[in-house]
Amino acid sequence: MTTATRLLAAAQDAPWYRSFLAAVFERVCALPHGSRVLDLGTGPGILLELIAHARPDLQLVGTDLDAAMIQRAARRQSLGNTRLIHTHPDQPLPFEQGAFDLVAMCSVLFLQPDPAPLLAEALRVLDQRGEVLVLTPTGKGNPRDVLRTLPRGRRGSVRNVTLFVWHQATTPAGRRWGNRRPLQSLGDSFGLTYSSEEVMCGMATLERLRTGWSHQAADPATLVPQRRTLTGGLVARLGPGGWRPVVDLPLTCGNFWGWGVRELPPHSPGGWGGALHFRTPGGGPRGWRRHREHASGWARRA
Repeated sequence: MTTATRLLAAAQDAPWYRSFLAAVFERVCALPHGSRVLDLGTGPGILLELIAHARPDLQLVGTDLDAAMIQRAARRQSLGNTRLIHTHPDQPLPFEQGAFDLVAMCSVLFLQPDPAPLLAEALRVLDQRGEVLVLTPTGKGNPRDVLRTLPRGRRGSVRNVTLFVWHQATTPAGRRWGNRRPLQSLGDSFGLTYSSEEVMCGMATLERLRTGWSHQAADPATLVPQRRTLTGGLVARLGPGGWRPVVDLPLTCGNFWGWGVRELPPHSPGGWGGALHFRTPGGGPRGWRRHREHASGWARRA
């Protein structure tokens, strides 16, 4: 285990870290009975442990890129029934589409050089009416104000020193995140409902993205939140039937924020025709821009 990993683990075991997680914890605890929750970047499993004690009915899953963190989380007795998975940065999350009602990312997304791919994966595994919670340090506020909110018996813990170290270490990235507000821009690009609030005495921000997607919508165009280079093929989701491959596309394009395929009457047995649409930052936050007048392909049944 690296020095940085040990420091992060020590910080998350400190009393003050519960204050950092409080807003996410309260939101998760308000979920309906039996809801499915993914803690993406769970670290040593503090958030999952708090939830497991308060809401044992919830289905909890935690993932982390650091195998040592997953091992630490697995040693927590309260997480005996929780799935803990070591993931890899160059691979998709090992879950099916729509597998979770809520995805939480605490001190994770603001550390990514490009947050779009990870957010896209979070949205892929999110239920149609689910919610993404992103908790991020702001680089602002006074750590002493947070310590004053702790119960008297926990204020004097030696581990609370890690709050000052954590604050100093996360300030540059936290301020960049707050100044750029990339999640709000990405939310607009993905057509999601965005809201935010400062928590933890102003030292953190809780951002919420809600999908509100419905397979019953009159318009069958569906957003696939990905950012990648298309060179002749992609995978699109066509209504309630799930994921379908789109092939033989007569175009090549660069990076874009999302795409959708509008179902048309079938052009051949066993398949649908599909007119390809791209949503780009220049196309407006809510509408589709037709990238190419006659860009089309076949969406065949899996």
